[in-house]
Amino acid sequence: MANDSSGFHCLIIDWGGVLTEPTGGPVGRWLSKQGVDREVFHAVLSEWGDDVDPTAPPTPLQLIERGQITIEEFEVLISLELTRRTGIDYPQQGLFDGMWLSLEHDYAMQDLVRQMRQSGVRVVLLSNSWGNPYKRESWSELFDEVIVSGEVGMRKPDIEIYGLALERAGHPAEACVFLDDMLVNIEKARSLGITSVHHRDFVSTEPEIKRLFSPYFRQ
Repeated sequence: MANDSSGFHCLIIDWGGVLTEPTGGPVGRWLSKQGVDREVFHAVLSEWGDDVDPTAPPTPLQLIERGQITIEEFEVLISLELTRRTGIDYPQQGLFDGMWLSLEHDYAMQDLVRQMRQSGVRVVLLSNSWGNPYKRESWSELFDEVIVSGEVGMRKPDIEIYGLALERAGHPAEACVFLDDMLVNIEKARSLGITSVHHRDFVSTEPEIKRLFSPYFRQ
């Protein structure tokens, strides 16, 4: 096991879009199934997302990701907003049934993380959630710690959730690497001194992770 006092010793990693297929896959399938206009749906999420006035009341997206409203309450709010913009009536119950559970695993990425953990790298999951529907069967093999936004009342890119991740990591920011598919989350982590990698696909991520954690891959 690599145990030198310098270098990186913990990987803080996202779930959807990093250890699974890109999130556009299940969302696209859901949009087609429900007959929801793609541009309207993404416009709503963008307006409810991270570029809103920080002094304004929290949006439904922020509330669901922090676990402050239920998925059923979120379904009603987004259904009403979609109807307002399109004039089409959408179901207010079960709107998102099965959407996130249809996420396909990225087995190459999961094998990379499993290999790192077996070599002594500490691995912390840091994931935003909508009501916490995950396929968790592999988690005990992949992660030392699990942080799901709706279970801790914080969300990326809240500064507080990165602080919690570092606390669970048991290492300072300079000894951790953060891996995520969303630039807003990457930029916040970097502002806190955490080396961060923007995940696009396994082919580009694998060599960068192996470079950063090279002592663990030389065993």
